[in-house]
Amino acid sequence: MKFWKFSATGNDFVLFHIEKSEQKESILPHISKICSRKTGVGADGILFLEESKDYDFKMKYFNADGSVGEMCGNGGRAISFFAHHILALKSDGFYQFSTDHSVYEARVDKEVVKLKMTEIRDCDSIDLSSFSGFSKSFYVDTGVPHALFEVSELDAFPVHEKGKEIRMSSLFSKGANVNFFEVMKNQYLRMRTFERGVEGETLSCGTGVTALAVAAAKIYGFQEQVFIETRGGNLEVHFDQDFQDVWLSGPVDLVYTAELSKHFYG
Repeated sequence: MKFWKFSATGNDFVLFHIEKSEQKESILPHISKICSRKTGVGADGILFLEESKDYDFKMKYFNADGSVGEMCGNGGRAISFFAHHILALKSDGFYQFSTDHSVYEARVDKEVVKLKMTEIRDCDSIDLSSFSGFSKSFYVDTGVPHALFEVSELDAFPVHEKGKEIRMSSLFSKGANVNFFEVMKNQYLRMRTFERGVEGETLSCGTGVTALAVAAAKIYGFQEQVFIETRGGNLEVHFDQDFQDVWLSGPVDLVYTAELSKHFYG
C-alpha cells in the first residue's frame, strides 16, 4: 500500500489515496500501529483522500490512537497540497472538499496552502474559570473543541501534565484539545497544544491556531489577521469581523513517499 508522509508546520500525517473501499478497510484496524513512532511510520494522524461526486475529493481523518477526528486544519492543508502537487486534480490551485461534517475550500500556491475554516461555533460557551492559575481563558469549537489558556513563560510551562489534566475534565463531553499561549506583541502570539487522540503535545495544531485567532480577537480586539508561532513553524489566520471568512495559512512539506508492507497491515 503506497503512502505519503507530510509535515504541516510539524503536524505530521500519513496519507493514503483511497481508490477502492477495501483499501481503507484493510488499514483502519492498524492506524495506531502505523502512527507509532517506535514501531511504525510515525504520525499525529492518518489522512484518507477519497473520491467525491460533488466536490474535488473527500477527506477522512483519524487520530493517532485510531479514533475518528472530526476535523484537522493542518491535515486539510496537507491533503490539499497532495491533491494539487501529486494528483494534479486541477490547474488553478483552488479546491473544494468535504468532510463528514462540512465543506472546505483550499488555495494552493507552491508550498503554501490556505484553508477556509468553515466550522467556528460555541465561542466562550464553556466557562473555564474553574481552572486556576491562568490570567485569561477561552473556549471555541473550530471543527474540534478547544480550550485556550494564557500563560507566562510558555517554554517552561508543563504542557503535557496540565494539558492531560484539563483534557479529561467533565466540562468537555467529547474531550478537548488544550492550548497554552502567550502574547508576544500586537497580532503576534506563541502557542503549544496538548492534542486529544494523540494524548500528548504536538508541534502544531491548525484548528487550535484558528481557535487562538478567534480568542485573540475576542479578548484583545485583534483585527483581520494574527501570526501564531508553534513549535513546528509559523501560521497566519486572516478573518473578518464576524468570523464568516476565516483562512488558515502556512507551508506544507512532503517528507517522503513509501510503501507499507502487506504483512504489516494484512
